Amino acid sequence: SNNDRQIRLNGAVPIVVKDESKKLNIDIEAPKVLKPNEKFSIGVEADKKMEYTISVVDEGLLQITNYQTANPYDYFYQKEGLQLLAYDNYSEIVGRTFGDINQVLTAGGDGYLMAEARMKKMENSFGFEQSERFEPLALYKGVLTTDDEGRGRVDFELPNYTGAVRVMVTGASGNSYGMAQKKIEVKAP
Repeated sequence: SNNDRQIRLNGAVPIVVKDESKKLNIDIEAPKVLKPNEKFSIGVEADKKMEYTISVVDEGLLQITNYQTANPYDYFYQKEGLQLLAYDNYSEIVGRTFGDINQVLTAGGDGYLMAEARMKKMENSFGFEQSERFEPLALYKGVLTTDDEGRGRVDFELPNYTGAVRVMVTGASGNSYGMAQKKIEVKAP
C-alpha cells in the first residue's frame, strides 16, 4: 500500500486561566550592603497577614546548583498534564504497513538510564568530598507569621563571610501564595 498519511494523530490545546487574586505580593526590606559578623534585620511586607519562611543563602552555592527560589504560586497553579485515557486499534494495523516504516518506529527509551550512569560517574569527579575551601552560609527561619497588616521583621547574625547572599521569602495566606528574593553584597570594610 502506498499510503503516505500518518498512522496515528491526536492533539490537545491548553486553555490557560490565571487567577491573579490568589497571588500574594511580598516585598523585602533589607540593607544593600552587609559586613561580616554583623547583626542585621530583614523586613517583610505582604498584601495581607501570612505565614512565611525566610532564608539567607550564599549566592555562590545557589549558582553552583542553579537553584531557583521556590515559587509556591507557580507550583500550586501550574499547568497539569493531560489526564486522558485513549484507546486505538494500532496493534491491528501495524502489521499491515510495508516499506521503511519499521525503521521509523523503533524501540528506545534508554536515554534516561544512560544519563543517570553518566551522572553517577561524574559525581565523584567534582571532588566535593575531598576539599572544604569555605564554610557554606545558609541561615533559615520559619514558619513565621506577620502582623494583621502583613508586616514582619526577622533578625539574623551573619558569620565571618564575604561575598553575596540571596534573601528568599516564601509565603502563604489561605489559598494565596507568593515569593520574593533580594541579593545583598557582604563586604569587609
